[in-house]
Amino acid sequence: MRAFVLLTILIMLGGAGYIGFSVISFEPEELPRYNLSSTSNDSDILDSNEQGALNVQAQHKRDLIVNTMTDGILKYDQGWIELPAQATTISSTIVASIKRGLLPIYYPVSNFQGMAIKAQQNYLTIELMSQDIAQVPDGAEEGALSTAQCASEKDGFILGDTGANILDCDKRTYARTRFYLSGPGNDQVNVRGNAIIDAGTGNDKITAGPEFTMIYVAPNFGSDIIKMDCSQSHLNLMDQTTLDIVPWSHEYVHFVVFDSRISKEDVIISDNVIKHKITGDRMTFNKNCFNVVFASDS
Repeated sequence: MRAFVLLTILIMLGGAGYIGFSVISFEPEELPRYNLSSTSNDSDILDSNEQGALNVQAQHKRDLIVNTMTDGILKYDQGWIELPAQATTISSTIVASIKRGLLPIYYPVSNFQGMAIKAQQNYLTIELMSQDIAQVPDGAEEGALSTAQCASEKDGFILGDTGANILDCDKRTYARTRFYLSGPGNDQVNVRGNAIIDAGTGNDKITAGPEFTMIYVAPNFGSDIIKMDCSQSHLNLMDQTTLDIVPWSHEYVHFVVFDSRISKEDVIISDNVIKHKITGDRMTFNKNCFNVVFASDS
């Protein structure tokens, strides 16, 4: 019995000595340092931060787009009022189509300096030259070919009468746009600068471009021949300030806009010819460099 007790005491003393030695000689394992060059944890943090920044940026861009488009619509509502009676239908059709998204709010109107120098296109709302009117002389004979010619660069509307007319203006428009409204009859429309044209009924001849051109087409438009300068019909992206906000989604800078009374189903577009299947009315272009829009589209 005494021998067993002595053995137990010796074992306990040995264990205590081992523990004491272990405590004295213990060195803690060195913790790994944070590697500042590591990309694992850092990239997660950066991705998270960048995602937050992108979200803020996307929100800012969305607000900018909304504000830009709202400002554009307000310009049409406030600027396209008290127009000549001849411009009522065409102007209301254009503004309604813009509000419905059928036509863009901003257009590549240009500061055109001549064919030798390529135009710089700035994307702006369609702003009228002015309320000034050039028209055929009073008392012009109905059967005679009467001329309306702009007297200055300020003339914003070139108006014909119910007879055969020549509407002619060789004045630059720069970043603004001029209206040409010839009415019924077999008319000739010769334009320079940005132009919106309503040749009316009859067999008309139109010469336009290379600047932004919009041709409005009402029912019974006759048999028209259009000579379009297409040299600048594709976009010149020298100035994309507005495009960065409201992208341009059309192929050309020129438009043919059909009145809401003309259905897309009744129109055939083939090469350079646009033909109404029912009435036989047609528009023949020298070249296809225009976007076609139907105000009747839902």
